[in-house]
Amino acid sequence: DDDSSPGATHRRPLGMTEYGFYWDNVFNGVANTINHLELEAVDGFGSSMFSKENFEVAWLRLKQRFPLLGVSTEEEVGSERVEFVLREERLRSIHPGEFNYLDFKSTQDVERFSHELQNGPPVLDDTFLARVWVGPQLDVARRYHVYIPVAHCITDGMANATIVREYCQELARLSKD
Repeated sequence: DDDSSPGATHRRPLGMTEYGFYWDNVFNGVANTINHLELEAVDGFGSSMFSKENFEVAWLRLKQRFPLLGVSTEEEVGSERVEFVLREERLRSIHPGEFNYLDFKSTQDVERFSHELQNGPPVLDDTFLARVWVGPQLDVARRYHVYIPVAHCITDGMANATIVREYCQELARLSKD
């Protein structure tokens, strides 16, 4: 990302608590969170509510309501200062690697993926402090899984509850506006 992207760019330095959680994310991400939603569509609603397009539109609307989900971080060269950087265009688009759609063949695939997110290589970095993985569980009709890892420097327990609730609300709107 650079400052030549269209739209305004907003910056602010991290506070002390955010700064501590920023360095946790840089080194090991122990404090980062992973929201896992297991959703099941009522018969007749799955194809529209759980379409890839609706999942993406719901994420875009969520980022517009909660802009920290689209923020990045930058270290100021030669200083200990770290800033949140919000480029407005990131709230209106999904960047490569931010939203990921996949198929889970079975409960074992879901468990494997959950384990990998928790114990594998970090999935959050300076560019993405929140990302999404969405996919159907193919061995159970109308069941979908949504994973939203979020860096602790932009979230806490209450914010995670809000992210989950509001993402589900956005999915249920079925509106492209």
